[in-house]
Amino acid sequence: KMAEMDLMAFIIWAAPYIVGLVLLSVIVNSAIMIVKNKDHLAGAEAKDAAAKSDAGQQESAFKVQPLKAVAPLVPLIVLLVASISFPKAGIDVVAAMLIGLVFISAVTLMNPGEISKAFFKGCGTGYAQVIGLIVAAGVFAAGLQATGAVTAFIEFLKGSNEFARWGAAFGPFLMALGTGSGEAAIWAFNQSITPEAAHFGMQSHSLGLLAILAGQFGRTASPLAGAIIIVAGMASADPLAVAKRLIPGMLVALIASAFILV
Repeated sequence: KMAEMDLMAFIIWAAPYIVGLVLLSVIVNSAIMIVKNKDHLAGAEAKDAAAKSDAGQQESAFKVQPLKAVAPLVPLIVLLVASISFPKAGIDVVAAMLIGLVFISAVTLMNPGEISKAFFKGCGTGYAQVIGLIVAAGVFAAGLQATGAVTAFIEFLKGSNEFARWGAAFGPFLMALGTGSGEAAIWAFNQSITPEAAHFGMQSHSLGLLAILAGQFGRTASPLAGAIIIVAGMASADPLAVAKRLIPGMLVALIASAFILV
């Protein structure tokens, strides 16, 4: 909306940047983990656990069920195909999710009562964990605007687009790194600063995407992020140790983003 672009047009424009910069971070992190930390080599305890796991799998063979495996992707596929090939169909996120629910019901043959409970539980979780953060970030941004901090900061940025470039990069990155949530950091920055992109000699869609990527890179490197905590638990490791391995790649991708996008 800020850039006055169609949603799918923005996604098609942004996709090469997103994929390329994520691949850059993956390459850097993989090289560090393989060459420096030797994380690809299993220790004695891991080998014993793997041997026990293999023995258990041999006793009860696991069969992949392709239809169930692709079920979580159905809403996304429906949304993308409808937006690109059938834009007049008017299929939005809600319609795509309901189509996905019907597909899952047909594939799993679950009890309708149970699947409806699971669906609405997921909706509630989404509102609690995502929408709640976005609302909190919006209130935070509104508070900054009310105190005049945003106006003063924008006036400062007008003097040099270099400050805007690195502010858009490291601001959301550090906020996400410290909180474990990229959404709140991205939303706060894009509500406050991105609408003024033209004053810095920038385009709002480029500045907005930089903030989006910066927030996600910061979340990925945060020891407070849910995904990091889960991975650390699987590896019986400290979340901070996992995050330390990710920070170098995220920083390289962040700096590259700042140079490429604005």
